[in-house]
Amino acid sequence: MLNLYPCVLLVSLLSISLSFSQNADKSEWAIRTEQLFDFVDSQIELDEFDAALDSLEAVKAWAHRTQVPADQQLATLHHKLGVIHYFLYQYETAQTYLDTAKNLWLQLEGHNSPDLANTYYVISVVYKEQGFLPKAISHLLKALDIRKGTQPVDSLQLADYYHELGDLYNRSLERVKAEEYFREALFLYQNTLGSDALEVADTHTELGILYTLWGRYQTAIDHTQKGLAIYEQSPDPFDQFAAVNCERNIGLAYMDSGVYTLSLNYLERSLGGYRTLQQADDVTEIRLAISGNLDNLGMVYKHLGEYGKAESRTQEALSLLQKDLSPFHPDVARSYDNLGDIYFAQKKWETALEHYHRAILSLVPDFRDEAVTALPSPTHHTIGDYVTLVRALWAKAKCWDKMAIETDDNSQLETALRALQIADTLIAAQQRSFQVDASKYLLLEELFPLYELAIQLSQQLYESTQEDRFLETAFGFSEKSKARILLETRRRLNAAELAAVPDSLIDQLLTLKSAITQSEQQVFEAQQAAETSPEAMQSLQRERFALRNRYEQRLAEIERQYPQYYQLAYEQKSPDLKAIQAQLGSESQMIAYFWGNESLYVFACTQTSMAMHSLQLTDSLIASIRGFRESLRAYQAQPWAAFAEQAHHLYQVLLAPVIKDKHKELIVLPDGPLAYLPFGTFLVQPSTHPGDIDAYLLKHYRLRYDYAAALAFSPAGSSRQSTPPYPFRGYAPKYVFDQGNLGDLPAARNATVQIAEMLKGVADTAAQATKTRFLETASSAGILHLAMHGLVNDRSPLLSSLVFSVEDTADRHLRIADIYGLRLSAAQVVLSACNTAIGDIQRGEGIMSLSRAFAFAGCPSMVASLWSVPSEETAQLMVDYYAGLQQGQTADLAMQAAKMAYIEQSLPERQHPYFWAGWAVVGDVEAVSLRQGLPWGWMGGGAVLLLLIAYVWKSRKGGRKS
Repeated sequence: MLNLYPCVLLVSLLSISLSFSQNADKSEWAIRTEQLFDFVDSQIELDEFDAALDSLEAVKAWAHRTQVPADQQLATLHHKLGVIHYFLYQYETAQTYLDTAKNLWLQLEGHNSPDLANTYYVISVVYKEQGFLPKAISHLLKALDIRKGTQPVDSLQLADYYHELGDLYNRSLERVKAEEYFREALFLYQNTLGSDALEVADTHTELGILYTLWGRYQTAIDHTQKGLAIYEQSPDPFDQFAAVNCERNIGLAYMDSGVYTLSLNYLERSLGGYRTLQQADDVTEIRLAISGNLDNLGMVYKHLGEYGKAESRTQEALSLLQKDLSPFHPDVARSYDNLGDIYFAQKKWETALEHYHRAILSLVPDFRDEAVTALPSPTHHTIGDYVTLVRALWAKAKCWDKMAIETDDNSQLETALRALQIADTLIAAQQRSFQVDASKYLLLEELFPLYELAIQLSQQLYESTQEDRFLETAFGFSEKSKARILLETRRRLNAAELAAVPDSLIDQLLTLKSAITQSEQQVFEAQQAAETSPEAMQSLQRERFALRNRYEQRLAEIERQYPQYYQLAYEQKSPDLKAIQAQLGSESQMIAYFWGNESLYVFACTQTSMAMHSLQLTDSLIASIRGFRESLRAYQAQPWAAFAEQAHHLYQVLLAPVIKDKHKELIVLPDGPLAYLPFGTFLVQPSTHPGDIDAYLLKHYRLRYDYAAALAFSPAGSSRQSTPPYPFRGYAPKYVFDQGNLGDLPAARNATVQIAEMLKGVADTAAQATKTRFLETASSAGILHLAMHGLVNDRSPLLSSLVFSVEDTADRHLRIADIYGLRLSAAQVVLSACNTAIGDIQRGEGIMSLSRAFAFAGCPSMVASLWSVPSEETAQLMVDYYAGLQQGQTADLAMQAAKMAYIEQSLPERQHPYFWAGWAVVGDVEAVSLRQGLPWGWMGGGAVLLLLIAYVWKSRKGGRKS
C-alpha cells in the first residue's frame, strides 16, 4: 500500500520564498543561489536527484569557503538539501539539514514564518517515513497552525494538509480521526478541483487503505475502485503507477477479508503492472512497490498453507528492499516480521523468533544486541514505527510461550512477559495523543489478545512460583482493559481542580464534548435513515469534524497554560493489589473479572490474601450465563427448580473458588456479560422456593459494583462535592398515553413524594418534572432521584434516554449525550427507571449505559436497574432504601436491607428475584450516608444560629470589659 502523495506535495514546497532587497543590488551569493534553486527545482521535476544534490553540494561548499552570513538563501539551501536526501531515502541526513533550516527560519523570520511552515511540513514527512509518527503529527500540526495564523489558507492547501494528517493518523491506528481528515480533504478537493481530479483519486485510495486496516473491506474496495477509475483516465506514467497501486490495494482488502483466490488474482496482476512500468523506467519507487507486492503475495500463500511459495516470495521482497533501503527502515522490519509469521505458522518457533528479532533490530537502530532473548528498552530514543515494533514484541512473546510448553522453561515465560510489558509501555505512550474515544476503542480491540496473553503468562508463572509479583502483573493487565475513557475523564476533572484550571475552561471542554456526542448521534441517525442525501450526510460529518478540532485546540491550550494539569491527567496510575489491600476493611473482599476471548480470569483480594483463578470460556458456560439472565427477565417461563439449579451452578463456578466466608462486603468488578448479572441472586446452597432468604448470596454479603479498581479504590475526591442546599431532589413525571405510548407510573410518583418528605428534600412531579427543570436544578441536591421511564437503544447507546414530562419548548428525552455535558456535584444518582444499567458492551469501557453516563458527569455513586423493573415493587423498595440511608447505613447495606425486607414481606408469588434483584449499587457507597436527626436542609441554618450566638456572647463580654 504505497503512498506517493507526500512526494508530489514536497515538490510543490521546494519553491520557498526568498526575500531579496528591492532597493539594493543583489550580492554574488544571492544571484548564484537564485539561479541554482530554479535549476535544482527543474532537476527534481525530472527525478534527477543525484544531479540536483551535486549542484546543491557545490554551492554549499562555496558558501562555507566564503563564510556567507545566515540569511534566507542559506536557510533555503539547507531546506532543499533536506528534501533531496529525503528523495534519496537518506532520512537521517535529511533530518540534519532540515533541522538547520528550521533553526535559521526561526532566527531570521520568527515563529510565524510561512517558510518555517514549509520546513515543518517536510520534517513531518521525513519523520513519517522513519516511523516516528507522533513527531510527524506534531510538526505537521505546527505547520498548519502557522498557515492558519499568518495568511488566509486556501481550500486546496488546507486539503493537502488534511490529506497528510489523515495518512499519519491512519498509520498511528487512530482510525476515526484519520477518516475525518481524509473526508474533509476529499470534500475540499472535490469543491476546488472537481470530482475527477487526481487529488480526489489520491484521497479515495487512502480511504481504501484506511478501511482495509479497519476491517471494513467492501467500503475499502469501493473507495479504491473510485480512485482507480480516475487514474485510468490519465496518460501520465505516474498515474499509471498509482492505478497499479490501486489494484494491489484491492488485493490486500480481499486478503485481509479471507478471499484468497481474488486476492491472488489482483496481486499477481499488480505485480505484472509494476514490472511493465519498470521496463520503461527502473526507478526506486517502482522497485520498492515490487518488493512490497512480493511481500503481500507471501502473506497470501502463508494463509493458503503454501509455505514454500510464501517463503520464496517474502525472501525475494526482503532482498530487493535491502538493495534500496537502509537496514534501519520500517519496510525492512515488516518483511522480517512477515517471514517470522511464515515460520510461526509452520511451528518453527526458533526460526520465527530469529526473524522477529531481526525486525526489532531494523526498527531500533541503537539496539544492537543480536541475542534473540534480548529486548529493547522503551526508553530508546530512536524507536520508530511503534505499530510494527509492538507487533514484533508480541510475536516474540508468542514464540516463547509455545517453546515453554515444549520445554517447561519458566525463564522463557518470563522473557515473553517482559516483551509484552515493553509493548504495553509503547502502546500507552502512543495512546496519550489519541483524542477521539472511538479510536481508543478500536486500538484496544486490536490489542486485546495481547493483554489476554500477558494475563495467561502471568498466571502460569504465579502458579509455578507463587510469587505475588506475577499476580500483580496479571491484575495490572486486566485493569488496562476497563473503563479507560471514564477513568481519563475522571482524572482530567481531578487534575483540573488540583492544577487550579478555572471552572469556565473545564465547562467549555465539557460543553464541546457533549456537542461532539450529540453530533455523533446525529450522524448515526442520518446513516440509518434511507432518505438522507449524500450532501446532508457530508454536512453532518463536517460539523462533527469542526467540533472535534475545536475540542482538541481548547484542550491543547489548557495543557500549554497549565503544565501541571497535563502531568496530573496522564501520570496517575491504577492501584495495585497491595494498595487495594491497604484500603479494604476487615470484612471486605474485592472480586474482579477479566472476560477474555478464550478464558475468564478471576482476581480476589482481602486485607490479608490475594488469589487468582481462571476457567475456560466454553460454549456451555456462556450459554449458562445468557440463560440465567434471560430467566430473570422472563421468570414466568421457567420453573423455580430450573432457575435455582442455574443460580447455584453460577455461584459454584464464578464465586466459590475465590470467595471468603468470613467477609460481609463484596466489591465486584464485573467484565463482559457478567456486568448484566445481579450477583446477589446466586444461590450459595440448593433452594426449593424463591422466599428462601438464607440461600441467596444477598443474605450473606452486601454487594457493590464498580467499573474498575482505579475507580473503586481511587475515589473522585472532587472538591465540587460540597454540601448542597437539599439532601434529596426527585423527578417523577406523569405520562399520558397519547404522548408517546408510555404507561404512567403513579407508584413511582408517590414514592418520590414520600422520600422527599422523609429527607426534607424536594420532589418535582407530574408537569413540573421536565428536562428543563432537571437541568436547572440538578446541581442543588446531594442525591438525585429520577423515577421515570428509561429507554435503551442497543444499536446506538448514545440514543438511550430518560423520559421526562412533555413541555412545549424542549425535547423531553435526557440522552446520554446530554448527560456527558453535565458537571454534577451530587453524591449519588438513583435511576429509578427501567434498564438504566444496561446497554451495548464496548470492550475497554464496559456497558454503555445511562448510569455510566452519570459517572462521566462526576457522580461517585449510582443506583441503576438491570432490566425492566416492576413499578409497584420498586416504589416500596426505594422507600426502604432511603430509610436505611437516613439511619446512617452505607448505600450497599441499605440496599441489602431493603431487598431482604421486600422478600420477607411479599407474597410467595412476588418473591422471585425478578421483582427485587434488578437494582445495583455502583461506585462509592460511603458518599451517600445520611444520618437521622441531621437533615441537610437544617445544617446551614444551624451553622448560622451558632455564629449568631457566638457574636452575641462576644458582644456582651466586650461590653462588660468597657
